[in-house]
Amino acid sequence: MVYASTEDYLRYYTVVPENFDRIAERASRDIDTLTYHRIIGADWDSLTDFQRSTITECTCELIQFIDENSDVLDGVLNSYAINGVSMQFDFNVAVYRRNGVTIRSNTYSKLIGTGLCYAGGLR
Repeated sequence: MVYASTEDYLRYYTVVPENFDRIAERASRDIDTLTYHRIIGADWDSLTDFQRSTITECTCELIQFIDENSDVLDGVLNSYAINGVSMQFDFNVAVYRRNGVTIRSNTYSKLIGTGLCYAGGLR
């Protein structure tokens, strides 16, 4: 399931990426990974309005992040050096990496607020 439409995206951003459908699918899969597939398991309609709107907003933010940073996110280089000048492709505190997904820290913090990102089991 894709958690954001072009109409949703245009509520937050002004220009829809050229390959929106592909990026939206990737972002939604990443959201599923970060929430341990609880959205699928719970069924979209059984989530609260807050959870649904937050998931949609986070998906839009992730679409924008992927679109802006696809070269780095999909690249295989970690560092590059030539003639004494080096560059390292690493992430800073503004970016969070979990379960193979790279996401802005503030976006992940919003997603945590849905209660769907807890990694532990039931007691």
